[in-house]
Amino acid sequence: MTDNRIQLCKAQSEEFKALEDFKQIASPAQWNIHYVLKSKVKLCSIKKKNYCTATKQIDESIVDRQDAQGTYDYVRQM
Repeated sequence: MTDNRIQLCKAQSEEFKALEDFKQIASPAQWNIHYVLKSKVKLCSIKKKNYCTATKQIDESIVDRQDAQGTYDYVRQM
């Protein structure tokens, strides 16, 4: 678990460094594209999160929680 956190921190650090480099060398046209894409990516991320939440709720409404727990226990015993 700590390895995952370390990898995540390293990735975030690299992303931050890349953004700092981009800030230094980007032209105004590139900044405009950056802002447009940033909003599009955020919107897409929100839609994906909402879709996953809705799918999970539908799955839970189709399969009763007790049935799912029974299946989980059975697989765990194997």
